[in-house]
Amino acid sequence: MRKSADSFDIVIDRTRTCSNCKTSPANVVEDFDGGMLICRDCGMVFREAVLDYREERRSIKSDDGNEKDHSRSTATNNTLHTSGLGTVVGKVRGRAFMTKAEKQLKKRKQEAMPAIDRLLLQGNDCIRTYAEHLQVPPKITDIAQKQFKEFVEKMTPVGARAMGNEPPVNAVNLKPIKNKNTNLPEYAAVALLWACRLEKVPRTLKELHKILKIKQKKIRAALKAYRNIAGLSDAAKTSHADYLGRYVSEVGMSHALIRVAQAAANNVKHIDELSGKRPQTISAGIIMLVATIANENISVDRITATTGVAATTVTKTHQTMVSHQEQLLPRDFLLKYGMLPSSSTVPPQ
Repeated sequence: MRKSADSFDIVIDRTRTCSNCKTSPANVVEDFDGGMLICRDCGMVFREAVLDYREERRSIKSDDGNEKDHSRSTATNNTLHTSGLGTVVGKVRGRAFMTKAEKQLKKRKQEAMPAIDRLLLQGNDCIRTYAEHLQVPPKITDIAQKQFKEFVEKMTPVGARAMGNEPPVNAVNLKPIKNKNTNLPEYAAVALLWACRLEKVPRTLKELHKILKIKQKKIRAALKAYRNIAGLSDAAKTSHADYLGRYVSEVGMSHALIRVAQAAANNVKHIDELSGKRPQTISAGIIMLVATIANENISVDRITATTGVAATTVTKTHQTMVSHQEQLLPRDFLLKYGMLPSSSTVPPQ
């Protein structure tokens, strides 16, 4: 059977001479599968054992041959500081639990890890769990784990020392999950929040508090520390347009009205009275403005439940927008619903 090209590797050895064809230096190739050195000119096999030092990236089947044995080597884990080969101690098919021996093996493996990798491993587990609850794409989970790694390496004493640096003055002392006063969950949640903002799939602090059961005060403190990483603050800014695209679909607004709402979002920057308001508040006000004019059955309570903005705030923002609706909304939309006289001189948006 012909072997694949990956099974061979050319060896440049200028001290070896082939004893058969007398070529010097010998044109030698390594056969990893057979564990041999072979002369490419005459086929002479040298009696030497060759070890394959290439990285193991395949999953090995268990003894029964029916499933992959996850207690073997896996691909390199780039979310850990050491970036070594990952080893996952998995459960046997048909069992929803781990045996005592499996738990002890997993515990010993984690104890043998550097302190920074233990923090990263626990943080990554939190991020994956939170991502499932928030229903975000896998890409955001990957970004969050990379951001969390960067934060740990730069802003924690353990990470700074692992990188060969002195801890910063404002370093954050992350405490493992099993610690009574652990602060790891909120920092993992903020990493996910930041990744959502970077990918323009924003989530709010209220959502993290409600879904993940983490106090908003703790999330804000973690968010403040996270902003100390250079280059993240500007990249993670979100606008009302980012939130609006998500909210309009959740409240069930029609496609025609969504286009009107998006046009209003683009014109908000011209209204001084709306500057400084939170993106969620502006999005809620736009939804109420468009829905009210178009007689769409979207109540204030529904908008509040979707956006997390208080009903009184939504109402006040809506009232402000009503006084500027000619600047916010397209002319044809206002004419369609009788909000403008046909002879109005309002310039088209």
